[in-house]
Amino acid sequence: MKNFKLIFLIIAAALAAACQNGNESESETDLTIYTTVYPLEYIAQEIGGDTVDVSSVYPPGADGHSYEPTIQEMTKFADGDAFFYVGDSMEAFSDSIASALGSEDVELIGLSEHEELFQKTPHNEEEPADSGDASVTLQGVQDHYHTGDTIEITAEYTGGTDHFHWYTRASESDEWSEVSGEYHDTIELEATDEIAQVKAEQFDESHEVLTESEPVDIIIDDHEGEDAHHDEDQNEENTEEAGNDTSSDGSITIEDLAGHYHTGDIVELNVSADLDYDTLQWYTLSPDDEDWQESDQSDETVFEGEATSSLAQVKVAALDENGEVIEESDAVDIVIDDHEDSDPHIWIDPLKMIEVAEIVRDEMTALNPEEEALYSQNFESLKADLENLDQEFNDTLNDGEEKHIIVPHAAFGYWEKYGVEQIPITGYSMTDEPSQRQLGELINAAQDYNLDYVLYEQNNEGKISRVIQDEIGAEAEVIHNMEVRTEEDIDNGEDYISLMQRNLETLVKVTE
Repeated sequence: MKNFKLIFLIIAAALAAACQNGNESESETDLTIYTTVYPLEYIAQEIGGDTVDVSSVYPPGADGHSYEPTIQEMTKFADGDAFFYVGDSMEAFSDSIASALGSEDVELIGLSEHEELFQKTPHNEEEPADSGDASVTLQGVQDHYHTGDTIEITAEYTGGTDHFHWYTRASESDEWSEVSGEYHDTIELEATDEIAQVKAEQFDESHEVLTESEPVDIIIDDHEGEDAHHDEDQNEENTEEAGNDTSSDGSITIEDLAGHYHTGDIVELNVSADLDYDTLQWYTLSPDDEDWQESDQSDETVFEGEATSSLAQVKVAALDENGEVIEESDAVDIVIDDHEDSDPHIWIDPLKMIEVAEIVRDEMTALNPEEEALYSQNFESLKADLENLDQEFNDTLNDGEEKHIIVPHAAFGYWEKYGVEQIPITGYSMTDEPSQRQLGELINAAQDYNLDYVLYEQNNEGKISRVIQDEIGAEAEVIHNMEVRTEEDIDNGEDYISLMQRNLETLVKVTE
């Protein structure tokens, strides 16, 4: 990869100049949107319609993994309203361009922030429960909150997928309002008088509502007019009654725990202590140890440690002036998830495209709220098209038999749910190259499965594919990775739906 440090110093200066010469003739309601891969361009155009000017930064036929735009091309992006990209190492330059544009008036939307998008569902995974078996209950709601507190609620469910929509309302007589951009089983909200109730809906893999929770009440009590001395007296009375019991009654808790960490992340935890103490002491526990170890922290109110496999749990104790434990917090688990099954090529799955489209719709609505109704209407139309496409793939391919295809790189893993297993020549990036041993294994696999075809991608010469094709005496066919369109695709008016339907025809041919 090129020396980005020098290049982006130049870009930063160029962008600053470009911003001073923005296009003032553009309509206030129009959006200029840039994307990386073609499916993002397609979604933004379908949802935005005539209110948006959308273009991919990739030239026709480029390699989406290794392409790097010129400085002149980069300066154009500063005039845009939004830049949609995948991230997570999908594009060679996405993190660098995001850094370069960070100070500009351009909304940067990276899909890698939505980690749930990139988790594959294996073909043999147990089917989700139907609506008769599924149920959702909301946990974690406190007796009351103070204005400005963080409300953290978890949806506990008995079946189905980890795909939720959350809703709030200010009173029982008000309409429910969807919380934008929240699709996990956990949500965090700020306690305000605009939130009196919360509920969650769970969706199945067809993006239909599977079940919904009962609403939970959010009570805000700022204790206005209460006698503070009463609380102090009560705390002293409770402390005397507690005696030597050091277990946590909630007076000392650990806050700011993330849902998970990546190896090497900094774990930073804070203390909330509603009791009198002299000092605090942090403790850590390794998976291989039975005894807690004291942690040496420079700031006793904050724990900082590196997320590694040896850090399994953390707790904190409040000590008196003699170093005796007054009370301990409950231990918290440090969960490490490095997303080893993460696959950035989510656009190959039409249902994943619906999830992406929801994000795009919400972001475009935030940028252009006057067109919210249009964007919602266009989203519903796009959703129907994608559901039909998914059904077409499923009906055609999913006959209960495993199918195998040799592909240039590992871009087709999400087709496993249709019973199609890829045998990739390289990894997630086309710039990877297999070793001689791996080549031998590929050839053996092709012979074991009696494969008659080797697939090439529309934007890759496939030199190594040619070697394997010659070795096993196979025929060649083209599969479209959807990352970019070719000049021929554009001239023929091909779009995401038509290209995917062409892929389906290819899959039928090569797996007969």
